[in-house]
Order: sequence, then C-alpha cells, then structure tokens
Amino acid sequence: MTAELYASESIGIAVVRAADEHQVFHVFATWNDWAFDHCGWHPATDLVTVNQDFEGHPLVRVEITTDLAEFCHEHRHRMPHEPYLARR
Repeated sequence: MTAELYASESIGIAVVRAADEHQVFHVFATWNDWAFDHCGWHPATDLVTVNQDFEGHPLVRVEITTDLAEFCHEHRHRMPHEPYLARR
C-alpha cells in the first residue's frame, strides 16, 4: 500500500534474516537510507543493528525485488488476504 500511495518515490521493501538462514522475520519499507516499520522511521542501519543486538546473532538485510505473491510463495508466508494462521 505504501508503494501505491507514493508511486513517484523510490519506496522499497527489505527484510532481515539470520545470516545463516533463508527464512525472513522482519519486513520494512525503505526510502533512501531510511527504514519504516511498526515503530516508525529510522536510519536503516540502526533498524538492522537494533534487531541484531536483540536477536544475539548476525543478521542480513535483503532487498525484495519480486512482487508480493512471489515473495510470499518463496518464503512460505501467507498473503495479506489469507487468515493469520493459514498454513503454507
């Protein structure tokens, strides 16, 4: 939805995951060097660092370049219109 509202801006989507894992666990919007998640806007590097400190192991930031359906399928995640506990 954010990307649709700000189509003229370079809004991206990124995720973090453990350095040795495929599964992602934190998705956020990006704009230049900034990240937006449920806590608001932050410098993107700060968001990754804080999550890494909390998790206690190295995290990797990954830019999402596929559409939502492909991303959800690849990461075995439900689509937004599916029930919260929908299994993949």
